[in-house]
Amino acid sequence: MGIGKYQITELKKFKADYRNIIGDARKDELRDKITEIVIINKKYLDKKFTASRLASEIGTNSRYISAVMADRFHTNFNGLVNMYRINEAMNLLAQEKYREKSIEEIGEMVGFATRQAFYASFFRFQNTTPREYRLTHLPPTKKRRKSKKKDESKTE
Repeated sequence: MGIGKYQITELKKFKADYRNIIGDARKDELRDKITEIVIINKKYLDKKFTASRLASEIGTNSRYISAVMADRFHTNFNGLVNMYRINEAMNLLAQEKYREKSIEEIGEMVGFATRQAFYASFFRFQNTTPREYRLTHLPPTKKRRKSKKKDESKTE
């Protein structure tokens, strides 16, 4: 029965049955395969990489992928992929050689399909925007001063 005026009931912890179907050894095996494919082989950079594609590559189903993600990675598929994408983006945003790339280009380079998805995910993980991150992690550019000789020759 609910509590008080609004009949609010206590939230029940739900544990999906399929999480109990696969044993710890199989979960560890799948974790290792997920780590190899998603992280080591950097599949997270592929915009079209999904949990279904991962399951297909491993030879299992999406429910098992979901169970392993929850039990071994403590997140879901998108959370894991986006975490690695954001880490990669942070690395690129702080490098001088990528200064000329736009924020949107960096987002695309790390696997985000849209600017909005990149900004939202970046903010969720870093509590700042990619632009703010870049401004605080890239040294300011050195502005070139015009030499007096060039200025004098223009006036003549």
